[in-house]
Amino acid sequence: MRKPPPISQELSLTHTRHNRTLYVALTTALFILGLAVVVARPPAGGDGRSSKTTSSTTTTAATTTTSATTTSTSAPFAPGSGYYGSNSPWNTPIPANPAIIPQSSTWMTALYGDSSAIGIATSHWTPAVWYVDSSTPRKTWYMSGGWIMDNVPTPANLATSPDGETWTAIVDKADGLEYDFFDATKSSSSPSGWTATNGGVIRLNGSGWWDNRVGPWIGRVSGDSNLGGLILASDAQAGVINHALGCVTPNTMDGSSAVSPATAGDPNGSSSGLPMGSHLQLDPSLDISTLGLEPGEAMVARALQVYGCYVVDSASGFALYAENYHFLPGGANPYPSSWANGISKELVRRMRVVTPPPTPTYDDSSVLNQPHK
Repeated sequence: MRKPPPISQELSLTHTRHNRTLYVALTTALFILGLAVVVARPPAGGDGRSSKTTSSTTTTAATTTTSATTTSTSAPFAPGSGYYGSNSPWNTPIPANPAIIPQSSTWMTALYGDSSAIGIATSHWTPAVWYVDSSTPRKTWYMSGGWIMDNVPTPANLATSPDGETWTAIVDKADGLEYDFFDATKSSSSPSGWTATNGGVIRLNGSGWWDNRVGPWIGRVSGDSNLGGLILASDAQAGVINHALGCVTPNTMDGSSAVSPATAGDPNGSSSGLPMGSHLQLDPSLDISTLGLEPGEAMVARALQVYGCYVVDSASGFALYAENYHFLPGGANPYPSSWANGISKELVRRMRVVTPPPTPTYDDSSVLNQPHK
């Protein structure tokens, strides 16, 4: 299979979600920067019902890219083991001979036409993951819409992804909780020194999905957790990905509806577009060994055959997420160099949309009373 040409251009467009003017872009950089994906911002206040047009915040987001030192640098997941509960959609292989959605061929043809490659975000526009323990100070975070999150383990040297979305996941293995934030910003007005537009608390033994319908939104329009669908550094080091992936698809083909496990669709999408939460699978009958893929590319292809990827948000192209390497111990890039320009979009020709999994048990603000007002 011929590899795609290098992608170096930056694309941008204006995207309005819930009557709010937002910016969506896909930036694909070279080896040093990795692939950048800017996804659609969720509404301020998080409940998706505000019709008020708001201006962007004047505070400055922290975008420190120096290597992070946390109170615990050991990953909470064994290499290639996946995360969340065993019955989570993220950990459930696609059964043999799944039913195919009738519009699958139409949607995959559109996805192929709107994509230049299957990108993988490794350093920008993908969450910064911080692993903490009992020694990490506990802080209170303020969020938009009057939401408050208490007792958040907040490292003194916390920093966010070096981009305009500043996705952050703080993982407390001992407590079994993941604290997710979108648009995390340093602020002197908050007890923690941080504020966020949206956020929520995910149980590590749960489904890894948040119910945006309850409020507030956790971040991504689908209700996907920040850790959900990430290719972890430990996956890359093990050479195997034993969980489903999260993906973004071009906003030109997004649908206004949602299917399980997503809890919200793109309000600016088409009624006939690809629903948020759609489960895409690479044809499992395809012999990957015949495609001339690099080992790192074949690893991703195999995961797409066995587990597939869930559409979790919209952007300007088709891309997957990997754990942001800026925040790994030492800050070294552990990912295959073959990911730098993305994986050939020719794989999309053999992808399909399969029927959704059973509706999972969601986390929401009522489960742990986090966040609260």
